[in-house]
Amino acid sequence: AAGAPTSAVAEATPLLRRALAASPHHPLALHLYIHIAEGRPRADSANGPAAVAEAAEALARVSGGLGHLIHMPSHVFSRLGRFAESVAANERALREDALYRAHGASPYLTEHNLEM
Repeated sequence: AAGAPTSAVAEATPLLRRALAASPHHPLALHLYIHIAEGRPRADSANGPAAVAEAAEALARVSGGLGHLIHMPSHVFSRLGRFAESVAANERALREDALYRAHGASPYLTEHNLEM
């Protein structure tokens, strides 16, 4: 059916929910949970962006790290109309990438962080 999750998403969703129940602030679990829900219809309150708003908020509280991870909440915030929070997450990600670059490293997906 149109808008129905793929079998991989349907399988991953309960696994990620269990992972987050065991470790609510696990960065990779939060990151993946956002990705599987961000493209779902906003009206899908059980599996869409609103369902992962808490995960986005938790990931937004992560201090330091990879800019891409810090940027991830913007995927949900922008889809929920929380534009100021989306912009703040992306600006913070760009600052983190600049610190990463200052230490001679090449940050992951900086250009993607700019597009959100």
